[in-house]
Amino acid sequence: MIGLQEMLVQSHGRRIYLLPAWPQDWDVDFELHAPYRTTVEARVSGGKLTGIRVAPATRAKDIILPAWIAETHAAE
Repeated sequence: MIGLQEMLVQSHGRRIYLLPAWPQDWDVDFELHAPYRTTVEARVSGGKLTGIRVAPATRAKDIILPAWIAETHAAE
């Protein structure tokens, strides 16, 4: 179970790395806890990030997305 969680979310200091080891073509819908009382919910479908929620919202600035997500959003 921990291996799957590490594929979805990793943290270093205050940074939260979202989907650092998740294959781009795998769909997923998850909710996980991160340091500093943070909860991250996200959904990937068809290789695109279709939903994300970070609580508390002030921690959203600490989310680091993988290059394949950033490229998908830049193309839209």
